[in-house]
Amino acid sequence: MASTSVSWSRFRLDTFGEPYLVWHNGPDYSTFDALWSADQGFVENALLDGLALRDPLAAQAIARLPLTDPARERFVALLAGHIGQQPVGFHLRVAETLFRLTGDQSWSREVVRVLLGAGLWSDRFDAAIALASFAPTAQLIDALALCVQDPDYLVRYHAANTLLGYSGRDPDVTTSGDYFSRIRSRATADEWLTAAEDLADAARAVLRC
Repeated sequence: MASTSVSWSRFRLDTFGEPYLVWHNGPDYSTFDALWSADQGFVENALLDGLALRDPLAAQAIARLPLTDPARERFVALLAGHIGQQPVGFHLRVAETLFRLTGDQSWSREVVRVLLGAGLWSDRFDAAIALASFAPTAQLIDALALCVQDPDYLVRYHAANTLLGYSGRDPDVTTSGDYFSRIRSRATADEWLTAAEDLADAARAVLRC
């Protein structure tokens, strides 16, 4: 392990930049990757501090590390102990990272908990995006179809994108004029419903192939 350490708040700011920009633009991992290559112990200590503070970014960053098998097992055990902890966005990133480290599709159930209303609207659309990495199942399709009817436009948008991907199509609803016209802000709840039904039917058809 490294002989020096740094607080997570200092490490986060120096490595990823201002929190608003990280939220708005997504994390830039270039500095993080360079630090990991230079001193793995130093980075691991900072990540452990971030997990203890329940920062979603700490959980998210672990997923991209080129871990050895023992290190992966250690992080998996540690992350599993954080499932169910608040804030909901932290729980979501922990579940997503556990899936990326293990390949275990069953972690989707924890993402669905968020998708179906465990957190804020931003947590729900993050969950819809996260599900795009999982193999489609009837349960995931049903959950996403419900969210195509969500009162929040961005939740509908990202749920529709993931369903399009499940059906083997371009996961960008803005290029599917008919679907997009039925989920955008000026559409009605009845239009959200028909879009959800059609998107889910297309995804289910792929499951039956």
